[in-house]
Amino acid sequence: TMVVLFYRSLDFLNREFWEDQVRRLCDLVAEEFLQGGRGLQVTVHHNAPTWAPSLEVGDHRLLAEIQNLHIFGRSWQRRSCHVPELVHINSADCASQIGLSSFHRLCRVDSGTQSNRSSHSERLQCGHYMLRGACGTAVCGIEVLDVLPLRLLCASAWAQEGHQGDFSLLVEALLQQAGRFVCSVLADSRDERWQRLCLGSGSATPRLGLWSKVNRLGVAITGIPVGLTSEEQATLAQSPFAIPFEFIPFHTGRFVLV
Repeated sequence: TMVVLFYRSLDFLNREFWEDQVRRLCDLVAEEFLQGGRGLQVTVHHNAPTWAPSLEVGDHRLLAEIQNLHIFGRSWQRRSCHVPELVHINSADCASQIGLSSFHRLCRVDSGTQSNRSSHSERLQCGHYMLRGACGTAVCGIEVLDVLPLRLLCASAWAQEGHQGDFSLLVEALLQQAGRFVCSVLADSRDERWQRLCLGSGSATPRLGLWSKVNRLGVAITGIPVGLTSEEQATLAQSPFAIPFEFIPFHTGRFVLV
């Protein structure tokens, strides 16, 4: 798989011209890289247009849009007696346990789960965290992508049925451990677990922090399959992405002077 990070310029006068030039360059490089083989050319569009289907130019097909759940503050509810557990997802069994086996995941060269990025908090590592119930089984979890100066950046949120309330306790425990008051949870809009957890209605949806809101991140993912079967292309279009840190714009959670 070849992954391209495509950042749209803020220069409205020259943006259309350079978009076409960069897209052609990426297509040529991908054609050479995947020549004679099977694979996928993935393009991650940063600062994507509001109407994401407009990115379907040539053979590019829209695969996903990333949404963002902002959680501000910590609610005054009773704290959980459980401590978030940092888990490793190297094995297929563990990935299946936390519900990531059916997701498209970015495989890194190194097999370790520890992040090489420098964190702004020495009290919290990057990685997958989960809470266990009274019987020892995992009931909810989330992946910490990075600890930014002002917020916690997370993805791959999930909770077992009937344990949605434990997810709010997990988020608050991580915020307290990192010393932050804001958390951003990113997800593929097709992720049904995230939809039930963050976009549901009624008592099944936990109260997250003092205030929470869902909006679009402005990131879309397109792809060009090369030599894939019809079944593989159908799986590609239907299965959501597990959002990695590499897909996130460099300015997320930071102040940028333009």
